[in-house]
Amino acid sequence: MELPSDAPVGSALSDYLKLNDVAIDVDLTPNRSDCLSIKGIAREVGVLNSLVPEAPQINPIEAVHSEVPNIRVDAPEACPRYLGRILRNVNLQVETPLWMREKLRRAGVRSIDAAVDVTNYVMLEQGQPLHAFDRDEINTGIVVRMAKPAEKLVLLDGQEVELTQKTLVIADHEKAIAIAGIMGGEHSGVSAKTRDLVLESAYFEPISLAGKARHYGLHTDASHRFERGVDYELARDAMERATKLLMDIVGGEPGEIIEVSSAEHLPKPRVIDLRAKRLADVLGLEIDRTTVEEILTRLGLRVDKLLKDGWRILVPSFRPDISIEEDLIEEVGRIYGYNNLPVTEPTGSLGLRLNDEATRPLSAIQNYFVSHGYQEAITYSFVDPKVQAQIDQSVKA
Repeated sequence: MELPSDAPVGSALSDYLKLNDVAIDVDLTPNRSDCLSIKGIAREVGVLNSLVPEAPQINPIEAVHSEVPNIRVDAPEACPRYLGRILRNVNLQVETPLWMREKLRRAGVRSIDAAVDVTNYVMLEQGQPLHAFDRDEINTGIVVRMAKPAEKLVLLDGQEVELTQKTLVIADHEKAIAIAGIMGGEHSGVSAKTRDLVLESAYFEPISLAGKARHYGLHTDASHRFERGVDYELARDAMERATKLLMDIVGGEPGEIIEVSSAEHLPKPRVIDLRAKRLADVLGLEIDRTTVEEILTRLGLRVDKLLKDGWRILVPSFRPDISIEEDLIEEVGRIYGYNNLPVTEPTGSLGLRLNDEATRPLSAIQNYFVSHGYQEAITYSFVDPKVQAQIDQSVKA
């Protein structure tokens, strides 16, 4: 195995490659999209263990040139936020560092080239899918729109698909260059000859992407996350993180980030009232108010206002699964510990109906007539006129 020139001679290979590692396989329910990243899992572990997770410092990258991508969003209801940045003079012939290739390999992601590896690494770390285009293959600018009738696109895997008009695409001023949130096109993909990159970081509305990947026989890491809901406030931080890693690995001159967003179509911050009595009724015990507030704070939920009978909670953007009071109760019970909740048997009561002796039930009258030789006939309004005429002489057969 050929190792980098800075590999320390005499060290154990297992120590140098950090092979004494542990892989944790996590199964998630579809609502917990916030845990589809190392950052999200670390946050959850920190909550359960009363620890503050460490995260890489993300600082804004200062622009060194004035070139910016020309971006237009024609489908804001499906793409409420789209960010782009031009990174000039990169050297994609540089190999991805061994530590990053190993991180990707252990996460089940194949190393391709430095640009793709960085976007995949940031996706795994932060939870935000990104994409890198070859700027020279983009005509005039980027347009986020719905696909045109019978429009075709050759994907990065070499498959040619015919797009439906309900498919959101990333296009230039001539043609589609990617299926939004799913996979990029082969024509605009980066290669070793690429000199300038256009970085994409966006928030796509989950319903607009639901089922689209399966329709084309695809399932990608990006579609898996976007369909379940990505933090709509994460796009800029993820782009800054990716820019810094790319500059460290392949060099490059970053430009300013251009953001096109629609406040009307972005998710609105959720404010939920949690009642202390309702919390106690559902969990079966009263938890100290200080403990409840501490649990909510650890979860990243902001106690916006203390109410007389509870709390007013501001839900963070990375928890799309919390939308009603019962969701908050479930979170408090989960962190407090299900085994700490009292075991109670379900109880119910049935009251006997009062029987008014002065009222004779219909069934008693029916039984009386039947016992005297009568028969009950249930007639329908849609009978044959000839049959009806035998009973009612006024009916004309």
